[in-house]
Amino acid sequence: MTQFNQLEAWVMSTYQRLERLDVPVFDTTIEREVLPLQESYEMAQLKMLSTDLPAECMSISDYLQGKHSVNSTLNDTSAKLSLLFRYLASPMRYEPFNENPVHKAVPSARCMYPLTFIMIVNDNNKPQAYKYCPDFHALQVIDAPFSTDDTHSKNSVSILCIGNIWKAAEKYGEFGHFPCVLESGHAFSQLHLLLGMLDWKATSSDFDIHTGHQFCHSVVDTPLFSVGIDVGENFSSSVEDILNINQLRHVTVRLPTVLENKGLAERFDRLGNMQSIFSAGEFLSPVADSRNNTLENLRVGAKGLLDTLRSRQSGNDRSGMSPVVQNLPTDQLEQILNLFNALRARRGVCAEEELLSFNFAWLADSGAQPGLYDEFGTSLAVDISAQELKQKIQNILPYKMMRYNTSAMTLVCFITTEPLDAIHDLGESAFRNMHISAGAAAQDLSVAAASLGMFSRPVRMMREERVEQALPVKGHVLYQVLCGFNRRHNLTFEVL
Repeated sequence: MTQFNQLEAWVMSTYQRLERLDVPVFDTTIEREVLPLQESYEMAQLKMLSTDLPAECMSISDYLQGKHSVNSTLNDTSAKLSLLFRYLASPMRYEPFNENPVHKAVPSARCMYPLTFIMIVNDNNKPQAYKYCPDFHALQVIDAPFSTDDTHSKNSVSILCIGNIWKAAEKYGEFGHFPCVLESGHAFSQLHLLLGMLDWKATSSDFDIHTGHQFCHSVVDTPLFSVGIDVGENFSSSVEDILNINQLRHVTVRLPTVLENKGLAERFDRLGNMQSIFSAGEFLSPVADSRNNTLENLRVGAKGLLDTLRSRQSGNDRSGMSPVVQNLPTDQLEQILNLFNALRARRGVCAEEELLSFNFAWLADSGAQPGLYDEFGTSLAVDISAQELKQKIQNILPYKMMRYNTSAMTLVCFITTEPLDAIHDLGESAFRNMHISAGAAAQDLSVAAASLGMFSRPVRMMREERVEQALPVKGHVLYQVLCGFNRRHNLTFEVL
């Protein structure tokens, strides 16, 4: 197995990604065989979550101001639990003519959905675990492979996220951890947004990364984060009774599963070393207390929050994105930045996110002066035309066939950090936690874009060394988000 350290992984995964890493889907020189995952079935006992959920709970403006939902359906804790998982990991839309037809509220590279969510309920120091089964919208009772003691809260609820890297590795090879970990950042942000909407508070989890490893069944399963949930009760009764878990309908089903192909580590030499780096250290820090917003400079109106989460889409189909030029209000960029910052403040950011920098390349001829800006709208580059900026962005793309997509692109956000600073401050957890943080910020921007009718496409595919040569971005590029307006969309059916 090839050995490299955390700093070498930063370099290898960006500047040298296409040259040094074995990534089948990036290999345009030869046709690579991508092994399909093996399919199997198991009999499982499921607790069915309610699908009788409200289409809307509150407007975005009410959410940002910290107001409470007036929807009576959500007075029941089991309904809240159902809505939480529904908008975290359940299928939301079906697009029959899309190469990847099933879409969820949290985006996933090539719609592989390599994340597993486990709810751990510690009831009077008796832990019980439930795995969420998104295709059934149900909880599967699984064994908690540990016991609790006085170091844990006597009663608690936590959500644990596990990355099943093997689901991505057949296509992404030695780069397989990156789409999974970035996707978990999207889920981290979405989870906190949903908790705030439901009047549940995110807290420190009792269960650390070592507990997470006990739920891993593959050598390339990776615990990514764990978030505690304060459901607003004093736990004078059973936690499971408070959540009404025991009242959920029980069914026995033949549960389809996919299995890891054997020999991944032998076929992809650097995968094992990447696993060691991504598994090291501790989970993300708890988020800071959320801050409500005055909305003095926000133009979001009465657009519904759940409607926005359902409509958040990547804007790509079999023929690629179809962006169009729009005549935009003069404050369009200001609105995007204000919404982005307001959403982050409302959900609360963790300490690791303070190490991120944001670089917004505005490409449109209207809505703002073309150029590069930080998250507060301060210009980072002056005297550059929209055409010059688009040419620089085109040169950053890894393949010529992708360049036509920038012809009417509105905005590209480069999310960056300084690796040495991150390693100094975070130690061995820096690599994993900074990628999760970048994914969380990308989800915030995606929700902000969707609220203004724009598509957002998070990507990790540009030539980072060309980014730094062409634009004065602050730091090392972790992630990019492409935003704009579409000419058309795929035929879409909403999954109820």
